[in-house]
Amino acid sequence: MDNPDRGAGLAESDPESVVAGCLTDLANNAPAEAVLARLRAIEAETLAAPALRARFLRARAIAGNRLGFPDEALGDLLEAKNTLDRQPDRDELARIISTIALVHSWRGEGREAALALLQAVAVAGPENAQLASILAEGGRLHMEIGRPQDALLLFRAALGLAPPGPASRERERAGVNLVPEGRRLFPRLTVSDNLRLGAYSRRGEADRFAPLDLVLTLFPRLGERLGQRAETLSGGEQQMLAIGRGLMTKPRLLMLDEPSQGIAPRLVDDILAAIARIRGLGVTILLVEQRLMESLQIADRAYVLQSGRLVMSGPAAEIAKDDAIRRAYLGI
Repeated sequence: MDNPDRGAGLAESDPESVVAGCLTDLANNAPAEAVLARLRAIEAETLAAPALRARFLRARAIAGNRLGFPDEALGDLLEAKNTLDRQPDRDELARIISTIALVHSWRGEGREAALALLQAVAVAGPENAQLASILAEGGRLHMEIGRPQDALLLFRAALGLAPPGPASRERERAGVNLVPEGRRLFPRLTVSDNLRLGAYSRRGEADRFAPLDLVLTLFPRLGERLGQRAETLSGGEQQMLAIGRGLMTKPRLLMLDEPSQGIAPRLVDDILAAIARIRGLGVTILLVEQRLMESLQIADRAYVLQSGRLVMSGPAAEIAKDDAIRRAYLGI
């Protein structure tokens, strides 16, 4: 990760470098006050270049919003959008519109935020590597406004269930990974090879295999079977391998699609316990699972679907105590 203080030395450099440094520093959570001061120093120099002006306004909007000025931030972003509407730059325009969505979200305007995300997706285009983060943010916003089915579609799209390519590798480098229903392992490769392939998108990093120790700690059965082909494992062991492969990407968001499906009950508890431990390590978990009560013990927030409709949402602890839920799923 870049040093948050790196931009401080750019104050005497050209405006384009200053703006780029400010955006990097904001991404690394540098103090917004310091970033805003550097931007003010070059404001006049950005007026003549529309593309630079748009990036400048986006940086100022992010910093201003963090300091508690969402209305001013939205004004900056709309000005930036209008600037690029006249001289299109699809990448920057998509970033600006997705930032507009974030400001709407911070203002509590979930529907406006979701609509802005959809516009950003359309502007970015289907082959754009940045589309992953836009779609993932759209999924989060749809969860906030009570549309978990739409959210799941967006999350799945963000992960790229299409064949691997530059965009899907970019999604993994951004820290988003899916453990899909059906596991999708390489059956004739060994357990070890399947795990190592999980680190393929990080192949240029010296420590790319470092997560292997965590995987084998969570799933000691895999350590006993490193030389076996994946196809020889039981269903529960294959699911452990699929989760382990996902962890090899060092995810910040790990999505699991029905990890208990088709697995012997004695192994389901082990897998759910491992998911709880992964969550405890600071990894955000999105879990789609039919075993409601066990899932509620892991989750902070839950969405209950019945026949494709959202019937309940809220803090997991409260839903677990709900009498109607207990009667429907536990028979008590």
